[in-house]
Amino acid sequence: MNRTLRSTLCATAIGLLALTGCSSQTEGEGTAADTATETPPTSQIDGSPDDTSTSEAERAVEDLDPGRATEDPCLFVTPDQLTAYGLTEPGEAEVSPVDDILECSWSNRQNESINRLIVAHDQVTGGIERLREAPFPYVETDVEIAGRPAIHHDTLPHEPEGQCGTYVDLTADSTLSVRIYISDDDVDAYSNPCGKVDEVAAMIIENIQGGI
Repeated sequence: MNRTLRSTLCATAIGLLALTGCSSQTEGEGTAADTATETPPTSQIDGSPDDTSTSEAERAVEDLDPGRATEDPCLFVTPDQLTAYGLTEPGEAEVSPVDDILECSWSNRQNESINRLIVAHDQVTGGIERLREAPFPYVETDVEIAGRPAIHHDTLPHEPEGQCGTYVDLTADSTLSVRIYISDDDVDAYSNPCGKVDEVAAMIIENIQGGI
C-alpha cells in the first residue's frame, strides 16, 4: 500500500518536536508516552513501488498472515501477556494521525516498566526492504527478530533511550510495527529499549504463527 510511503520528512519532524526532552517524567510535564501518537511515519522514498517489492521466490522467510489482527490490532497481544507487562487497561484502536495506520495502544503511566505499547499491521509496498531506506532520524537495519528481518527506528537522531520502535517482516508488502515507551524506573530497559521492543515483537510473532 502506498499510503505509508507518501509521508514526508515533515511528519518525522513532528515526531521529533513531540518527543524531544521526554526522557524522564516531571510533575506537570508530558512524557514520551503522552506523545506516542506522534510516532514516526514510514517516510517518503524515491522510486516506483514496483521496483522494490520482493517476489515470493526471493524471500528467505515464509509469509505470515496476521488474520483478524489486521482489522483489530488489539488482538496482537493476549490479555495474559498484557497483564504480565503491567498493562491492565483495555487497548484503544485508532487510526494514527501521522501515517494513517490502524493501530492499538495500551497505556499505564504508573507502570514501572512499559508505560505505553503501540502495535499495528503496517502494509507498505516493498515491505521491510523499502523501510530500510526510509529517512528515520535513527535507524538500525541489521536486525533480526524471531528469525525474521527487522529494523529499529526512533524519532531522535541518537541511540534510543526510553523508547524504541521496530518493523518486522511479515510479507513482501507488509510488516509488524511495534513501539514502546519505557519508564525510567526500569533502568535496564530504559537504557536498552530496543532490546525490550524486540522481546515484545518476538512474542507477537509467535502469536501470529499460532493463529490469531
